[in-house]
Amino acid sequence: MTKVFGSTQRHPVRSALLWLAAILIATEAISALSECLTSGAADRLPPAVVAVFSGKFEHGAPVYRLPPVTISAGRGAAAQEAQAPKRDSKEARAIRSHTARSSS
Repeated sequence: MTKVFGSTQRHPVRSALLWLAAILIATEAISALSECLTSGAADRLPPAVVAVFSGKFEHGAPVYRLPPVTISAGRGAAAQEAQAPKRDSKEARAIRSHTARSSS
């Protein structure tokens, strides 16, 4: 008996399903690779971060200069926090002491 992917010819359905799965995986991999190569996906990759040595040492370690980073955020969270009712200091202390006692 010959073996096909670890199964014998006594299980032709199992062998056929294994072959179909292997062919499906191979065709999907080939199509994904060709799509990646033809769509120019490499052009959309972010540039590599390059650190430049500044020529200085701090505490014996070299200091590097990194490129600038742009950060953007919405104001939704800050606006909600500003509109939330403020607690007085006595209530805040009571909450902090209660949580400190309950966690131990």
